[in-house]
Amino acid sequence: MLEALFVDTDVHSSITSLRPGTMKTADLVTYVRERTTGSPVTQDPNTKAALAVILGPEAAARLFAKAARDQHVERPSLAELLRALRTAPDTFEEVLTTMQTARIMAAADLARALVLEHDHPKTVIRVTSAEDAIDYVLHNLGALHDESNEHFFAVLLDIRNKVIGAPIEVSRGSVSASVVDPADIVREACIHHASRVILVHNHPSGECDPSKEDLDTTNKIVQALKYVGVRVLDHIIVGKSRQNYFSFAKAGLV
Repeated sequence: MLEALFVDTDVHSSITSLRPGTMKTADLVTYVRERTTGSPVTQDPNTKAALAVILGPEAAARLFAKAARDQHVERPSLAELLRALRTAPDTFEEVLTTMQTARIMAAADLARALVLEHDHPKTVIRVTSAEDAIDYVLHNLGALHDESNEHFFAVLLDIRNKVIGAPIEVSRGSVSASVVDPADIVREACIHHASRVILVHNHPSGECDPSKEDLDTTNKIVQALKYVGVRVLDHIIVGKSRQNYFSFAKAGLV
């Protein structure tokens, strides 16, 4: 029984409460925010119940036990667990199948999208300056401050500089680099009928000055988008805090 796998006795009722359609969007958003900011997994039966629904109770129990060992704590952090799953999925092969790992990471990505959609449900955002672009990026992609690997996003805009949908992740790389294919950004721009693009990626090191690779990649993307009549408004590199960033537009590089 679930009660035998977890310390808390109300896990079973929590699982029942997490069945599809039983939680309001606002409650889910609150749940996601509170459960991904470093709160201990084993203190929260709802978190354990959610993971048990995603993975199955036995796999969830194995995952908690491994997380506790790896973090050298009795009550492991959910945020640290998700970060470890992203950066070193191979180390979890003893407790999770490839499909289970993919399932939990997909759920985490879906949760982020839910929060973003709830915060900005149908708001029309217009970018008219480099400052607007920076404000939008720092507000909507602030989670990049805490990422240990590089992520590359494209923010699409229409001909009036209004943001189209949510930022699109086009590449996920290693601690020091991400491989970006300009064709992927061209494709997304064409699919969404974009006229402008803002490029965004993070530097896990916290150092935001562009590398030679950053400059070369930006130039390739700018040239590729020119062929389809799309302009790059800015490329923003995000560091470890809201005050730590680099704007290609402000530096006169695009």
